[in-house]
Amino acid sequence: MGRIRNKTNLRSTLPRLAASNEMKKYRWSNRDRRTWKRRFWRCPATRPLFELIRSGHTGEPKCRAIASVLPVLAVSTWPVGTAEWTRRATLSLVRIAALSGTSITTVRHVIRFLKKTNTLQSELISQGPSNWKVFSYRLHVPTCYAAKDEQFVRISAELFYGGWWAFMPNHSMRQLHLTIAALDPIRDERAYRRALDRQSPDELKVSLDYRAIISQRRDDERYSLRTLAEITGLSKPTVVRSVRLLRRRFNANGGTTYRYLKFGRRDTKGVRWYAPRRLSKWALTVDFLNDPNFLKLRRHEWIPNSPYR
Repeated sequence: MGRIRNKTNLRSTLPRLAASNEMKKYRWSNRDRRTWKRRFWRCPATRPLFELIRSGHTGEPKCRAIASVLPVLAVSTWPVGTAEWTRRATLSLVRIAALSGTSITTVRHVIRFLKKTNTLQSELISQGPSNWKVFSYRLHVPTCYAAKDEQFVRISAELFYGGWWAFMPNHSMRQLHLTIAALDPIRDERAYRRALDRQSPDELKVSLDYRAIISQRRDDERYSLRTLAEITGLSKPTVVRSVRLLRRRFNANGGTTYRYLKFGRRDTKGVRWYAPRRLSKWALTVDFLNDPNFLKLRRHEWIPNSPYR
């Protein structure tokens, strides 16, 4: 009787495992990169979103991974008209975990937190003749997306499908990177240059030093480490360490070196950091990303003893 009971239990678990979509492993591909190349997230530069992210540090249950997972969910769907919720999107948990650099367990934890705060609606739906279950969700538009007349940060999908988001070692670095990008007064350099051209007489356009003007505009607005700690909810030592690591040059593929943050002029007012968002030249090779040990080894070279989470 014991053997029969064990066999019955084993059979009963097979449909549940298939339905959870964990039997597959996400494979990075150039096809996905081409598909998502022009997609971006209209990240609102307003308080509700960042208060939601900060609440993950103090709420119950604590959910510090929200800054890692929510951008991946937000770039994969979008608002429709004036609806309060986005269009329904389907995305496997393994893909979300891979793009956000976390585990499936962490992704589920974030989903429960977002549902508890009424930021996300989700369900498992059947797909195909085999009734394979896939994760379907919608996000709350006023919280996660900028309105038509609101300022927003253009977060490119290249950041995720290029592997750079997953390359960051921890959640605090991703949250700080997102926050600094939102605080940048020049959120789109090309659009800012076009605006300068429209506002300047034709005889002055030739002499415009766009680089100097943009640099000066960024230097006029600065945020101390203490201010960044207050906005993010991170401790000041964590902010100091994260800024230092994000500004460190590193070599990912054995060629060009990169850095996540740049900084402006340093003087008595402090330092101005900003996050470059044109990532067309940033791409970790697919072969490296599909190597299970690649991220661990490269991140260990960049930041020794950094945990994989």
